[in-house]
Amino acid sequence: MTLFQMLVAAIDRPAQAMAEVVARPRSWWLPAVLIIASLAALTIVSAPYSVELANTRQAELLERIAANLSPTEAEAVRSQMKPTTVSQLVVSGLLGGAATLALGWVVRAALVQLLILLTGGHGSWGGTFAAAGVWSMLPDVARNLLQTIWVLVNQRAIEYAGLSRLVASGNWLTDSRNLLFNLLARIDPFTVWHVFLLTFAIAACAHVSKRKGAILAVLTWAILLGAGLLPTLLSRAVLGSV
Repeated sequence: MTLFQMLVAAIDRPAQAMAEVVARPRSWWLPAVLIIASLAALTIVSAPYSVELANTRQAELLERIAANLSPTEAEAVRSQMKPTTVSQLVVSGLLGGAATLALGWVVRAALVQLLILLTGGHGSWGGTFAAAGVWSMLPDVARNLLQTIWVLVNQRAIEYAGLSRLVASGNWLTDSRNLLFNLLARIDPFTVWHVFLLTFAIAACAHVSKRKGAILAVLTWAILLGAGLLPTLLSRAVLGSV
């Protein structure tokens, strides 16, 4: 099976595709390149609109802080406003995004490997990293490309990720501390697709049934989801819930 055939099989024959990935762990580079390339496209296309949104929100935050200070202190706070440029956002978005992705692949693979060992399974690190860590994240490519098209058509930044729009208040500061908002922001059809692929990846690299693979896949996703919500929980603890 060629690498292209493996990509196609990941869509219509995931069990066969993941078995092939485990047998060829060095194939991890292909989905990694596709994911990073699609992220780069989204970052570059949305940069002008994201910069405008980021600068507006920075100004709003500084004004809220300044409102409770004396005129002199308020002016000092407003002077801290440093607008982000498009080039700065693109560079930081690409470098930070690639680093975050790489870290996520390693952490996901390490967690899966640990869960496999704890439940009596076995599997090589190379196969686990390739299948569970990277190949299971192929839905990111589709999500990034779809969002890139959306930005091009609508010519504005995406403010609400996942299903978060369902509970959005319209106040980004309030939403940033809303646990349900941040939870739903991490859930969409591509998330379901990822867990589906992760099920077959775990079954292949750990040599377990699809049922056990599904249980470990959902457990892995839930643990990583909880870790992703920690900043929101800390914010609520310090600043109060909404």
